[in-house]
Amino acid sequence: MIVERYIADFWGWLLGPGWHDGILFPWLLYLLGVLVLAGLALVVLVGSGWVRWSLPLTPRQSRSLGRIVGYGTLGVALLVILLMGIFLLSPSASSSSAKEATESSASSPKDSAQADSAEGVSFSKALLRAGDFLFGPGWQEGTFYQWLGMVSVVTWGVVLVGLLAAVIRHGPLPALKVVDRTITELAEDVFRLSPRRVWALARLAIQEAVRRRIVIGFVLFLLLMLFAGWYLDPGSVNPTRLYLHFVLTTTGYLMLPLMLFLSTFSLPTDIRTKTIHTVVTKPVRAGEIVLGRVLGFFLVAAGLLAVMGVISYVFVIRGLSHRHEITAEMAAEAVKQAQTGPTKEFGVMTTMVHNHRHAILWKPADSASSTPQGQTPPGTFWLAMEQGHTHRVFPREDGSLEVGPPEGNLIARVPQYGKLQFLDRQGRPTDKGINVGEEWEYRSYIEGDTNAAAIWTFEDIRPERFPEGVLVEMTLGVFRSWKGEIEQPIRGSLLLRDRTTRSFVEVFTFSAKEFQIDSHWIPRQIKGKDLFEHFVDDRGRLEIGLKCLDRAQFFGVSQADLYLRAGDASFVGNFFKGYLGIGLQVLLVVGLGVALSTFLSGPVAMVATGGVLVLGFFGDFMYRLAVGKTYGGGPVESLIRLVTQENVISELEPSPRTTAAKMLDQLASGPLWVMSKMLPRFGDFDCSSFVADGFDFPAAMVLANTANALAFLLPVFVLGYGFLKSQELAQ
Repeated sequence: MIVERYIADFWGWLLGPGWHDGILFPWLLYLLGVLVLAGLALVVLVGSGWVRWSLPLTPRQSRSLGRIVGYGTLGVALLVILLMGIFLLSPSASSSSAKEATESSASSPKDSAQADSAEGVSFSKALLRAGDFLFGPGWQEGTFYQWLGMVSVVTWGVVLVGLLAAVIRHGPLPALKVVDRTITELAEDVFRLSPRRVWALARLAIQEAVRRRIVIGFVLFLLLMLFAGWYLDPGSVNPTRLYLHFVLTTTGYLMLPLMLFLSTFSLPTDIRTKTIHTVVTKPVRAGEIVLGRVLGFFLVAAGLLAVMGVISYVFVIRGLSHRHEITAEMAAEAVKQAQTGPTKEFGVMTTMVHNHRHAILWKPADSASSTPQGQTPPGTFWLAMEQGHTHRVFPREDGSLEVGPPEGNLIARVPQYGKLQFLDRQGRPTDKGINVGEEWEYRSYIEGDTNAAAIWTFEDIRPERFPEGVLVEMTLGVFRSWKGEIEQPIRGSLLLRDRTTRSFVEVFTFSAKEFQIDSHWIPRQIKGKDLFEHFVDDRGRLEIGLKCLDRAQFFGVSQADLYLRAGDASFVGNFFKGYLGIGLQVLLVVGLGVALSTFLSGPVAMVATGGVLVLGFFGDFMYRLAVGKTYGGGPVESLIRLVTQENVISELEPSPRTTAAKMLDQLASGPLWVMSKMLPRFGDFDCSSFVADGFDFPAAMVLANTANALAFLLPVFVLGYGFLKSQELAQ
């Protein structure tokens, strides 16, 4: 399991790592909550007519209110753009990273004053420090501020493009009136959205979805579940992962194309057949039509996903359920060996089921007690771990043994990650390990039989959280510089740093297991030393080191490759989080499909929606291309390397072609950066790998994905409203 996305704190992701140090947030968050609740209450009251009854507004007053709100929004957006321009274009601000901002805020006022008098403080740097003081250090990294900046730029871009089109079509003065009317009506319509009318239109969308035979997708899902048992092998190496991946990916592959087709063809079909005229001739606003379609189609998809989730859960449980048998002879031999000695593993195996069998184990009781002759000592029979699961064994009254259902396969680990740093082969601190030639830089490698090591620092390690010790789980990469005996594993050692001497103490050695999770228990007592008294400092900090012991061999590690298993969450809850991720993907498809179908034909809207979502899978790659963090240069330089078969490491030979390629890449970096920020990271909403590999999908990621989806759909809704209103369907 490779966890590349790691969000430690939702608010840190949303507002920047130092958000809690800003002076505004203790009361700004409460104010924001009050404004949100007041806005929702206002929408409900306006839709129900209570506001018009208690505070009647004339059409002129309503237009004035809409003009104030519309131009106020544009003013805030312009202010955000100006501040962004100051931060991005100023040399002092562009050279200052978030880390430097944090360090400068942590320094004393006297040092800051001396630095200001020596170097001078630009206006942008003063604003940056003011932002750190108000919003906390590193606030520029907050997703909310980045989103606010992008929305402001897009808003003014749409206004300017609309103004230019209106000037070309109507002339300068009439164009200003057209833009003024559009801004005013947009703000007025948003305030006059009626939840009652939106719900009525949503019900019509639900009826349309049923009429278009959307249930066919559910029938197809049932057929796949009925016949999938013929093709899924419960005797594979990891059947749990196989079954979970199957049900989650099958649901996604069925629902996403189905909802893409439904959302993109709905409005164009109604416009072509003039069915929509029966709606727009009534007192219904364009925004309510768009919102009603999105809500209705999403409710249909949510209902289907809920039913599919329940069926999938039952399918997984039934597919993985099995029982082994222990014959009377096996039971008698196991009981006999348990009576004669403290041996924990017997040479007794269960029957073969699902292409595997288990060895019978004996787990003695915690407290020793005298056992009468001829009776089984206190303890419990278990089966050895196979295919990621084990079984509990229960004694029957006749002396035989009964095997219980599988345990340990349907889990949701709750990992606690630490911060990773490296030591080079001389034992000196370094930022990265060795690059063994792989283009994918997710892992860095440490060399065997040297002082090279990887060190993870864990916070908040308290006796009340880990009373008996800590469970360490690893997923290591292994690089062999020479093969030797390929079946011989590479040896490693796990170390703890002593809080007093600051030296490392070896806890145990192990053999690396590639492509699977390797679990190791660190007990409370380690070589006569207590874990919390000698290795955990007063702040709850624990440092765990990893070394490779075999010469000329390498361990590849990343930050998420070694973690502490802090506990287990509910598998049922984690399973349905996987379906929540599919639901958010469906919401994006429906929202974007409905918005694009307001001005495009059905087939074109479907292709455009699919293209936007496919490009969203490459958002991270486009960002790394834009900032120059990829091997081989930008898109033009990479194309040259591809055609000329140049490697991606060495520099291209100086020539006019190389200069032109680098210039074109510089020009393309801006649009690539903008696209990487505007497109939804569609793949990030998929949490099937977490569920299938037995990891709890964190609540911070659920909140982050939900916020991402809503933040993307808000401007998409405005886009659909604007295009639908501009078509003047009722005329």
